[in-house]
Amino acid sequence: MKEKYKIKSDLDKFERWVLDPIGDIINSKKTHFPAFILLAVAIDMLSNMRYSYTCSTCGLEQKLGDKYARFIDSYFPEKYKNIKRLSKMLYHDFRCEILHSYSLRKFDIGQHHNCCHLQKTKEKKIYLKSSEIYKDLISAYEKYKSELIGDNKKDEVVVEYMKGHGRKEWTHTE
Repeated sequence: MKEKYKIKSDLDKFERWVLDPIGDIINSKKTHFPAFILLAVAIDMLSNMRYSYTCSTCGLEQKLGDKYARFIDSYFPEKYKNIKRLSKMLYHDFRCEILHSYSLRKFDIGQHHNCCHLQKTKEKKIYLKSSEIYKDLISAYEKYKSELIGDNKKDEVVVEYMKGHGRKEWTHTE
């Protein structure tokens, strides 16, 4: 398969197997917490896909947290820049805590209609609304995807990511 078509195929699979299922479960009370886990993982995948290359001048690979924050800063809406260090907090205090300790200290999560996305709660936590962060993730993905299509250098980055670290082909039975 030509690399150009392979990348399109990989992006199609990312949409079907990662983004679409998150959209399916985002508003359910029973799957609300797992939806946030999947959101964190999806951002992780995209940031690693986007910044999987090695720094050509220093030969070092970027740290995961730096990639995650950089992806949010570059592709998420402007409102994510209105809170100081939010992209770094989303890596350390959202992604790492929800994935590794199944808890959150600096964030409150939900789908409550009376709470505003990215606003401070009474407990001084930042509120993440599942439908809003999902909408912003889709927007970030579409922005990245539009940059990727036809850009051979970025195509190579995706190919490197898909081949890197012993990663195998996407495997999933539909």
